[in-house]
Amino acid sequence: MRKSPAKQTGTPRLSILLSDTNGSRYDSLIRHLERQTLDRQDYEIICSDAFDRESPQMMAKADYVFVYGQNEFLYNRNIGFNTALTMARGKYVVYFDADAELPDNALTEWLQQADSSPDENTVLANPYGDTVDEHSVHTVFMRRESAIAAGGLDESAYYAGAYSGPYEMLQRIAAMQWPIHMLASFDAFQTIGISPDTSMTLSGLLREVWPAKFESDRVQPLRTSFEILQLRASNP
Repeated sequence: MRKSPAKQTGTPRLSILLSDTNGSRYDSLIRHLERQTLDRQDYEIICSDAFDRESPQMMAKADYVFVYGQNEFLYNRNIGFNTALTMARGKYVVYFDADAELPDNALTEWLQQADSSPDENTVLANPYGDTVDEHSVHTVFMRRESAIAAGGLDESAYYAGAYSGPYEMLQRIAAMQWPIHMLASFDAFQTIGISPDTSMTLSGLLREVWPAKFESDRVQPLRTSFEILQLRASNP
């Protein structure tokens, strides 16, 4: 673990969870987070890097930075997201899978949207229409306790490499019939390097070749983080 200069003096309302690759994924996002109307004391930034070189920007602006030094052929960013979840102190967490340019009031509006929901397991996300796959979902906002109850992100090798990300949890949340709503201000939410138009997805292929393991009603990860299992056991 490498810890950047701490920004927090109290307990944040929101924890921002990032999983990087040699400090390359969040160049615009970290700058846009600085411009948010939400008070900096109300959110923390926790960034895990799958490899061994953290972003200087992240070291300067995040609250916690973890460097894993993974050298496997298929790195697994979900492990970093899960570590960030276990460290999170906010009532809510938001997963950012991709770089993004946020409206200045995005975090404030998302908190208001979540607070106004009558269902504590409401999930806010950005699926393009009815599509939920590794290309279409890059941001998921929910209660920390709900993310733990859902098992966090799948650490199986099937969800390694470029196919890591919160989209797979959203598929399981849909199977649990938790309410999923579009993030507020999404029309002004610019993502970088993400295209929803794809003719083939790994998740779709796996459902075709191994339907028993990747059936659409599966609600648990194929491999759950040990730390998240411990948190679930302490919060039945």
